Formats: sequence, structure tokens, C-alpha cells
Amino acid sequence: MQYILQYKGKGRPKRQKIMTVLTDHDAQIIDGSDLPEMALLELTPTAYNELHALTAEEWNLSLHKTSYASVPSTRKKLRG
Repeated sequence: MQYILQYKGKGRPKRQKIMTVLTDHDAQIIDGSDLPEMALLELTPTAYNELHALTAEEWNLSLHKTSYASVPSTRKKLRG
């Protein structure tokens, strides 16, 4: 499942520290463009529980809900 990891502590988080924690818990970084403040992760339920327990004081870990928008058809319709 995909989760958003977002920093809620004071100051600026240390990139190397959070990267070490994520590596230790087999987190796959899907989008790390805003690291160290925020990242989109792929985690197993077990890894989520361990990571959440370890980082709950300074980090918010929430489920990422993917939604898709339908694209309207550009075909011309015959009127009858």
C-alpha cells in the first residue's frame, strides 16, 4: 500500500537519518522529490506498523488514496 510520510516536528529533519530509517524498514520511495519533509512510500502492513511506532512523535504517516478522473470523449455525436 502507498503512504505519505510528512514531517510535523520543529526545525528541518535530517535527510540521512530518515533515509536510514526507511531503508531499515524496507520502504520503497515512490516519490522523494520533497525529502526530507515529505515522501510517497510503498510499505507492507508490517513495515507500516513498525515505522509508525518508531516515527509517530515527529512524523505523520497516512494512507495515500489514488483516484482517477475520467477523460471526456472528444468524438462528435450524431443527432437524430
